[in-house]
Amino acid sequence: MNRYCKLVICFAARSNAVPFLFPTNFVGGKDSYKWYAHGQRRERLFIMRTYCFIRLTVDGICHYITSGAYYPRAALDFLDKDSKNISSIFRRYPDANICVDLMIYTAKEVIDLKVGDIGGFNAAGHFPILAGYDESGRALYHAHSESTYSRATFIADGSSSVTFMDRNGKLHTTQNFKVSVLRFDPSDRQSHRLSGGEGEGAMDATGPLHWRRLWPSYDPFIERNILSKEFIKFYVTTRSFFERCSQSAATPSRV
Repeated sequence: MNRYCKLVICFAARSNAVPFLFPTNFVGGKDSYKWYAHGQRRERLFIMRTYCFIRLTVDGICHYITSGAYYPRAALDFLDKDSKNISSIFRRYPDANICVDLMIYTAKEVIDLKVGDIGGFNAAGHFPILAGYDESGRALYHAHSESTYSRATFIADGSSSVTFMDRNGKLHTTQNFKVSVLRFDPSDRQSHRLSGGEGEGAMDATGPLHWRRLWPSYDPFIERNILSKEFIKFYVTTRSFFERCSQSAATPSRV
């Protein structure tokens, strides 16, 4: 059962004595990318319900995160929109250890918590998606905005606003945003085979969901658990994109 449904039932039974301490401002699960679906019916249904987070770290520090459908054409779409910002990171840190990681999840595993009218983001009582860490070791969580210029970003516990960068590199700050959180209690949900549990290569877990290395090295777990040609295309597409960004940053600009 959805963990927030369980909380409602639990607190409703004690409503005369204890107030409901958790915000109820939620959005439903991720919408299906039906226009990307094709192929056999069983494969099509799985693709429509599967999504991913992609993050970019510099010497272990999270500098970028995005999300979208776990499908090659969708990957090109949401990565191309941020290509300038991603390339700028490679140019800014030419000698650093830049890595790209992937977290795969299904529409039933993640829900969005709206923030803006509840006094900022408070991680207590939730399982927000761990994006990584900042320079001080503070945990950062995946967030995104409802505005037309929005891009995914990360936020620390206790923050009342977030800053987003649009595709042209312009910064926008807002107090109205969403934080991605687990829909179920971790104890009620097992890792699906694309997440892989706590095996070798798994990083920065949020309950049953884990990050896996995508570039420049390649997590063998991903290759062993690819289900179809479409998933292979996804990896080829995303890895090729980041390889181009890296090569472009290494090429001296012409005057």
